[in-house]
Amino acid sequence: MADVSVSEVAGPSGQASVASDDPRSEARESSTGVQSLPWDRRAELGLGKAFRLTCKEVMLRPATTFGRMEPEGSVGSSLLFALLCFCVLYLPLGGLYTLLGLLNVLGSPYGSFDSFSFRLLVVLPLIILGVAAVLSPVATLVVSGVEHVLLRMAGVPGSFRMTLRRHVMSQGVSLVGLLPFFALPVSLVWATGVRVMAYRSLSRSGWVRASVAVLLPALVMGGLGLWGYRVVTEPWVVQQESAYEGDAAAFWGEGY
Repeated sequence: MADVSVSEVAGPSGQASVASDDPRSEARESSTGVQSLPWDRRAELGLGKAFRLTCKEVMLRPATTFGRMEPEGSVGSSLLFALLCFCVLYLPLGGLYTLLGLLNVLGSPYGSFDSFSFRLLVVLPLIILGVAAVLSPVATLVVSGVEHVLLRMAGVPGSFRMTLRRHVMSQGVSLVGLLPFFALPVSLVWATGVRVMAYRSLSRSGWVRASVAVLLPALVMGGLGLWGYRVVTEPWVVQQESAYEGDAAAFWGEGY
């Protein structure tokens, strides 16, 4: 029988290690305890599988994942992950609301095609969704930058790429977007909590500093987003209402 040296079966602590035979285990751990996420091996696993497995780890084991993963990643890799999270979360939700709006337009009791309702309930959501998808990487960089500045002001060390990586990985909970009926409120609250845990793993920054870095930009950006939505959409809605009133007046003026 061939001899097997202890170094071949011993882990970094000198204790024998047993390889996991679980096919679902896709993370690789180095001798320093740093864990390679499935997303970091997407060239080997495939984009879809790497994304799904990474989201699963973030959702089920966030503290372990952020505590042992590679601290930095490329900006392009992080932005790609964030864009996929956006698509998984918002595309099913946007598609559902657009479908409901279309059904509402087709079921109009007036017996004719309601162009105003079509523009308001179908066209406008699609435009907003498309613009949001294009601006999603920019928003990710801006919010991550603000959070990074707050963390540095609180004395938490680390580069911007470390902050960006934790910011986008915390969005892995967006996999719940496949259940669009309640995905948005659940994912926002869930991702916020996971992001606090992610930033706390940066040199054990503490719950207070991590929470301030996450919640303060979220409140400010949320308020600005609501204000911007109103500023952008209100003139368009007013214009469409005027056009609808003109169409209605012409309709009734024909003697119906």
